[in-house]
Amino acid sequence: ALKEQGLSDETLVVATSDHGDMDGQHRLIYKGPFMYDHMMRIPLIVRLPASLRRDRTPDTVDFPSVNVDLVPTLADFAGVPLPQTDGVSLKPLLTGEGCLPEREFVVGQYYSKQNWVNPIRTIRTKAHKFSRYRVHGEELYDLEQDPLEIVNVASDCEYTEAKGDLGVKLDRWIREHGDSFDA
Repeated sequence: ALKEQGLSDETLVVATSDHGDMDGQHRLIYKGPFMYDHMMRIPLIVRLPASLRRDRTPDTVDFPSVNVDLVPTLADFAGVPLPQTDGVSLKPLLTGEGCLPEREFVVGQYYSKQNWVNPIRTIRTKAHKFSRYRVHGEELYDLEQDPLEIVNVASDCEYTEAKGDLGVKLDRWIREHGDSFDA
């Protein structure tokens, strides 16, 4: 439709989805209650209009983005000011111009919608993923050594420092965002 109307080269196109499904990974078929990357990572494809593409415009961007980044990104492209949001504009990453956003980690939240499931909070960095269940313990994965998240190292003393650091950051995030996880 954009091509037919002559708007293809003038239009910012964004394609994404909600969280995935396990499709048999980890012998699971549902959408939750777990925080493996097979379910949490979702596609985000952005095609810039021709007027915004430059030689320095990257083909791919490796940045820990989350769905709350979409509104600030679209507002930035549209030139619409926004009040403070939890998301960041990805425009500088996509165009190769301006101040690049920084993000050390992302947080995933699962709310208990069934009586048999307990809430989960997850903090993910490039190197590790730490998940805390309200009732059923913790998981820690070394994503550099174990990208498929097979070996839970939460009780491994070699990872005490990493687990502690992630736990402190997750607790701070929960407090700062008024998250009801500990309620």
